[in-house]
Amino acid sequence: MKVYHYTSLDNWALIKKGSWKSRDKSGLGAIRRVGQVHEDALDTGAVFALLEPVPKNWTHNTQFPDIWFHLTRDIGRMLLEIQVDESDKNVFVVDRGEIEKFLYKIGSEGGGKEIYNERKIAEGKYIGSKVPIAEYLRHPERYPFVLPEVIFTDDIPIEKISISAEQPLMQELLDKEVGETGSYRDSVIRQIKEIPELKAWYETKYLGKKNESPSSEIGGKLR
Repeated sequence: MKVYHYTSLDNWALIKKGSWKSRDKSGLGAIRRVGQVHEDALDTGAVFALLEPVPKNWTHNTQFPDIWFHLTRDIGRMLLEIQVDESDKNVFVVDRGEIEKFLYKIGSEGGGKEIYNERKIAEGKYIGSKVPIAEYLRHPERYPFVLPEVIFTDDIPIEKISISAEQPLMQELLDKEVGETGSYRDSVIRQIKEIPELKAWYETKYLGKKNESPSSEIGGKLR
């Protein structure tokens, strides 16, 4: 099976060549801490991923209606696919909702011992919610997670990583955020074209869709 990880255009070169972010090995390094204060969460490094490129339980979540917006502002726009062996004992599904409940509650409040303790409890529930990915996939009804998230607690070699043929956030970036013309758009497109897989997506799927006229779309549907 595959799961999905977003990264930046700049990071792709580091992923391929190896850097401190990947422990100087090609691939993704499990170096980002799962938590800040809870012992188990703090001691666990991970690579984070999603079960779908644009999961509905993130994009249409009634409990956290703006969670997808916040997430996409913190991650890169290039979608990677990670091949997963479901029997891998280092791959889990956790409920990110346990952390978000805490973050939504405190809002803009400051620190203090009470906030520290609440964060510790939330991180404990988050890391404590983890189940092996095979178990989660077999019995999703047992784990009604609010925001399911995949964590890899071991490094991911480059051989298991590929650039997705679908790029929903890259398309959103080009359609809505970089402007129709200008130096920023030119820079993004130049970076895209430097990566063969993304260049293929841009020239076929992205430009192909942009160049379709309304009449051709209607004609295609009628045929």
